[in-house]
Amino acid sequence: MAFTFNSATSSSTFADLFNDSSDYTWYQLWVGNSAGTAGNYVDTSDFNSYGKGWISASNISSLTPDYAHSDDATLWIKGWSSATGSSSFSKGSIDFDNISSCQITTEVSGDTLLQNIFTDENTSSNTWYRVWIGNNTGTSGSYLDTTTLKTGAGLGWVRESDLDDISYSPGVSGTSEEFWLRSWNQEAGDLGWEHWTITRAEEDPTSIGEPDSGLPHDGVSIPSEYQLDWVDNTEINQAPYQMIGRIYIDAETHAGSATGFLISPEHILTNAHVVVNSEGDFALTDTNDFTFYPGQNGTNPEGYNWSDASVQKYFGSDYYYGWPDDDLAIVRLDEKMGDTLGYFNLFKSDEDGLIGVEVQTSGYSSAEIDQDITSTSQREYYQWEAFGEVENHWYDDGVLRLSDSLDTANGASGSPVWYEQGEEYYCVGVMSGDKVSLPVAANLDTDSYNWILGVLQSDGYFTDLQFA
Repeated sequence: MAFTFNSATSSSTFADLFNDSSDYTWYQLWVGNSAGTAGNYVDTSDFNSYGKGWISASNISSLTPDYAHSDDATLWIKGWSSATGSSSFSKGSIDFDNISSCQITTEVSGDTLLQNIFTDENTSSNTWYRVWIGNNTGTSGSYLDTTTLKTGAGLGWVRESDLDDISYSPGVSGTSEEFWLRSWNQEAGDLGWEHWTITRAEEDPTSIGEPDSGLPHDGVSIPSEYQLDWVDNTEINQAPYQMIGRIYIDAETHAGSATGFLISPEHILTNAHVVVNSEGDFALTDTNDFTFYPGQNGTNPEGYNWSDASVQKYFGSDYYYGWPDDDLAIVRLDEKMGDTLGYFNLFKSDEDGLIGVEVQTSGYSSAEIDQDITSTSQREYYQWEAFGEVENHWYDDGVLRLSDSLDTANGASGSPVWYEQGEEYYCVGVMSGDKVSLPVAANLDTDSYNWILGVLQSDGYFTDLQFA
C-alpha cells in the first residue's frame, strides 16, 4: 500500500498525517466521513489554481488543516507522478479535532470579529464566505448582516480581507445558536457549508444597570480607535438627535443596518449604497423591505416604512473613482414625522468653503461595538456622536475629508454631518465611510444640493427655494 496514516497532533500539517512509500509528486486530498458520502476536497487555492484538492509534494508540508476539518474523521488521498501515473484513493482515520488550527470558537462574551470565530489556513485572498445564523438544520434563521462592507454583497457574504471588519454576537447570555459558514473561491469553487454551535457566555446580571461611564449600560464596549459619545436618553428626545434614525433593510437582494435623517416632514437622506445592492440595482421592492427607527436607543421602537425613493448615483460593490461624491439617496416615508420631530436644513458648500469648520456627526455605529444587554433577546442599537472638523475638500468639492476624531464604525453610513447655528442644524454632508483609512462624507456641493432640492420640490416641499 502506497499510503499509511499517522495520528494527529496539535501541530500537524497534512504532510504529517500520512506516509508515502511511492514518492508521488502530487497528491489529491479529500476529507469527510468514513463512508466517503459526505465531505469536500481540501481547499488548496493558496498554492495553485487547479482546485479539487490537488497539491504538490513540495508544498504539502505547508498545507494546514483548519475550521473546515473540525468535525471530519477521515482523510482520503491519492498520488500522482509522471513515472507511475495516478494511484487509487486510500483512506485513513484522522482525529482532526486534535489539531489546534482546526479549533473553532464555540463561546463568545459579546461582539466578536469573524476572524476570531474561525481560522481558514490555506485559502486564496479572493475567497468569499457566507454566514448564516439559525437552527442546526438550517431551516430557520437569517444571514449575518454584511451590507456595511464596501466590498460586501450583503446576504451574509464577506470577503476574506474583511473578516476583521464584521462582528458576530449571539443575543442573550447563556443561549446558543448555530453558526453556518460556507466558503467559495474561483480555484476551489464552492466548498459547502460547515456549522457548529456557539453560545454566548453567562454574564453576571449585577453588572448590568446604571452605568458610571456615560454609556447605556455596563455591558457596552467601544474599541479605542473610536471617539464616540453616547447620545443619552434625554438627548435622544431632542433636536437634532430625534431627527436621526436607524435604517433596517431586509430585501431579497440586500440586507443590513445603516443610518438616515429627516430633511423634510417625510423625506430622509442617506447613502446610495444603503439602498443599492452589489449589482448596482435598487434593492427595495416591497414596503416592508425598509424600516426607519427615529431616535432609536436600545431595542427597536416604532418604525416607519418607505413609499418612494430616489438615488443620485447607482453603483455596485466596486466603488468608483471619486467616491463618495454623489453617494446619496432620498427615501420618502409612509408617514410624515418631520412636522413633529423636525428636520435638518441643507447647506451647500463649494470651493473649499468648509475647511476648518467644526462639525459633528451622529448615527448608528454598530460593527465592533458590543452594545447588547443580556436581559433581552433583541439586538440593541444606540446612537453615537462624534466631533471634529472638515480638513479638506476632495474630488472637485464632492467629498469632505474629515478629521480622524469623526471616524465611525460600520452602521453609521448615511449619518448627517452638521454644524449648529442658533437653534438651527445645517447638514453639510452625509457620512459615507473611510477612504484610504480616512473618514469621508458626501459633500452637498452644487450638483448634490440641486438634486436633493429637485426631489423635494417635486413632492411639493421648499418650492420657494432657488437652485444653486
